[in-house]
Amino acid sequence: MRTPYAVARLGPMTRSRTAIVLTALLLALAAAASWWGWLGWDTSYQTDPRTGVMSGPYEAWQVIGCVLTLLGAGVLGATFVHPRALALMPWGFTIAWSITSSRDDETGLWLVGAFMVLIGMSLGCLVVGLAGRGLGRLLSRGRTRLRVP
Repeated sequence: MRTPYAVARLGPMTRSRTAIVLTALLLALAAAASWWGWLGWDTSYQTDPRTGVMSGPYEAWQVIGCVLTLLGAGVLGATFVHPRALALMPWGFTIAWSITSSRDDETGLWLVGAFMVLIGMSLGCLVVGLAGRGLGRLLSRGRTRLRVP
């Protein structure tokens, strides 16, 4: 028996492989853009005139902005598409970071840093993906009925 109602889901959208792959590519580009937009352009260190201590090159507001941008993109991707859509985010961010770091490094240690960035981003994406999955399940429980004409 057909009902005159259609169930609308307020949670994750279609989980087709195409949607996951396209979202993963988009999130990788967003991660790279986050690096360039917030941190990649700043290469100058600051010296405290009283103590002579150098810091930088990034200010706290830049790092916070970058983290919030990555977090927001990751939560949206994991919640409304699938947590697997976050799989390429660490690679996008690490590649962008590596391009900047390898140019200025005379020691060759940028490769160690790239590995650490990749591991840190991967762990962060794992946590965000699990949180987004939980949020997606929570949202999908709030189903509403819509009248279909």
